Amino acid sequence: MESPSKYHRYSFVGKGIKGANENGYSYHWDSTHLELEPTSTFALGCSNYCSYCCNPAYLIQEGLRSDLYMFVDFYDRDFTTTGYTCICEGAEKEKELREKLIEMEKKHKQEKYELEKEYKDILKHDKRGRLELKHKKELKELEWNENGFRFD
Repeated sequence: MESPSKYHRYSFVGKGIKGANENGYSYHWDSTHLELEPTSTFALGCSNYCSYCCNPAYLIQEGLRSDLYMFVDFYDRDFTTTGYTCICEGAEKEKELREKLIEMEKKHKQEKYELEKEYKDILKHDKRGRLELKHKKELKELEWNENGFRFD
């Protein structure tokens, strides 16, 4: 591994294990990291690959994110793969774009609310006028029904 990302965990794997240092520690992918988000990938055969760099994608397991999973029986743990991600520049930019779009939507929602609030008093519907008009129309219909469509 060239250099571990913030999504890698440094832990003891055992002395003599391939990839471990002389003390038995190694970096490995932390599929439960809280900041992991799915990015664009494609499936080829039984594997998923990053759409940007075409390297194998890393899996995400949200079901294991709880700190309490250590106390749950091994067979009751949720090992389901909930998505795939990559740590390449393209995937990181995709996450950045997603965050900016969410921020923009929030800002737009606030601006829309303020604009509607500004025009709220000006654009009031004339409910009284509508009811009076409806009442006049109903009275006219009642007269027609009572008089039987006579034109005098």
